[in-house]
Order: sequence, then structure tokens, then C-alpha cells
Amino acid sequence: MNSKFIDKFNPYPDSKTFDMLHLKNYLIEEPKYTDIIFDPWMDLYYRVVKHRLEKGEKMENTWSVIVMDKKLDVQYEILFDYQYDPKIFVPTPFGILMLDKSRSTNNNSVFEMFKFRKYE
Repeated sequence: MNSKFIDKFNPYPDSKTFDMLHLKNYLIEEPKYTDIIFDPWMDLYYRVVKHRLEKGEKMENTWSVIVMDKKLDVQYEILFDYQYDPKIFVPTPFGILMLDKSRSTNNNSVFEMFKFRKYE
């Protein structure tokens, strides 16, 4: 279940094992698979993918969700920008709730509901 937005992973160099600045940059820049979330109402799995951040790009890049059926066969992948927080991804009986950071403030959190389809 590979992301179509990740072409490769760069290995962490042994020579930088104790270089904390290099480690910090590596963790920020390298792509990664972060979460697998089960949706019991749709019988789907969602795999959250953080994309590569190239040097000089702003911290908030793009991310995606790989949608899989109950056999973990990939159905499709959806691309998001960081308007939506990839850490707030909540399945409900009505759809997926995601935090809209562009409309949220310190006092109010704004969520949007997304519906992902299941292919038969």
C-alpha cells in the first residue's frame, strides 16, 4: 500500500547518528506514513501519508490519505493541503471530521465533514 506521492525514502546516514540538527531536519523533510485509522461505519481503512518537504519549502506541505477496503486493498488516494490537519481525522457515522486550520482560531475549532466512497 504505497503512496503515489512518495517516490523514495532516503536512509538516515550513520555518520549523523548524534547530529540532532540533522535529525530534526530529516524528520521534518522526509516523507512518512503516520497513522492507520479504521472506519467501522464504512468498513474502510485510511492510511495518512506525510509528503516530502523539499529544502526551502514552507513547513506545511501536502499530505494524503490512502483509502483501503477491509482486505487492505487500495481503493484510491486523496491529496490534501495543510488547510486540514492530518492529526485530526475522526471517523463518524456521518463521514470523516477534519479540522480546518484556516478557519479555526484560538477560541474556536472549525471542522469539516468529508465522505469517502467505498468501491464495490
